[in-house]
Amino acid sequence: SKMNIYYPNEAACSYIEGIKIIREDGVIRTSATKKSKPAAIAIGCFLTVAVLLAGYVYYLRTKLSRAKINLNASSAPLA
Repeated sequence: SKMNIYYPNEAACSYIEGIKIIREDGVIRTSATKKSKPAAIAIGCFLTVAVLLAGYVYYLRTKLSRAKINLNASSAPLA
């Protein structure tokens, strides 16, 4: 059978070794971080919409809890 692997593929190991960044304190970083202005704008817009939506849901919930509607008290026949 040809199941024996005589030459293992070490391409992944070479790739990982190539992208590692070792800082002065010995911490291994796999990539350099940099800020992205479009990502920050998207996060800010999403956060703003989420907060406004949460406020609107809270407003509707409190409005619904204040409205005491009793549908069983109706004396008129329904058809």
